[in-house]
Amino acid sequence: MTGPRSWRFVTAVLDEERLRAFSALVRDPNPVHIDPAFARGLGLPGAIAQGGLVVSALSAMLNADGIVQLDVRLLAPVPAGTALVCQGTAGEQTPDGQVHVECEVSDGADRVFARAVALVGSRVHA
Repeated sequence: MTGPRSWRFVTAVLDEERLRAFSALVRDPNPVHIDPAFARGLGLPGAIAQGGLVVSALSAMLNADGIVQLDVRLLAPVPAGTALVCQGTAGEQTPDGQVHVECEVSDGADRVFARAVALVGSRVHA
């Protein structure tokens, strides 16, 4: 068994092009994700990332041998142009090779967008 370890990983920037591509992929025509002027009219700073895109980025950042369970709480909208930072702690490895992971997704400074708890296979991004 291995002991707890902390890690930090930065994903690609969630720019407007990525938001448009994800909207097309999941057939989500909501203009809050693809039209900055529309989003600003709602009091947002511009287009915001889809919750599914944030969870998808989190899953990729875990870089694990199979996510057995992933519980995510989305806390705040992610403005287009944000580089997501995922940081957390991987706990003890169980005899069957699974690892309990607690992490948060932020902008790397003061904005936390999501918190998550995961149970993953034996290899977590180090």
